[in-house]
Amino acid sequence: MPGLPVSADLVILRRDEAIKLIKRKFAELAPDRPFYPELVVEALLEDFPPTVPLFARSSSGASRPPRRRSPATQGRSPSRSC
Repeated sequence: MPGLPVSADLVILRRDEAIKLIKRKFAELAPDRPFYPELVVEALLEDFPPTVPLFARSSSGASRPPRRRSPATQGRSPSRSC
């Protein structure tokens, strides 16, 4: 919806709040149409899938690079004690 500030943080961390925000905007734009929260959740999951890290879904388009291991620890697997 145009003019609706929906971010990945809002959708992922406060989904109920995001749905309420969308419902209010929907009521303004289409008061004669029914609102289906289940469809809103489905659409939000398509736009902000839970398998993608939050920083990659940022609405600003900026993302942080993944952490790099130091050269001393590269190639080593975590030690296990038996």
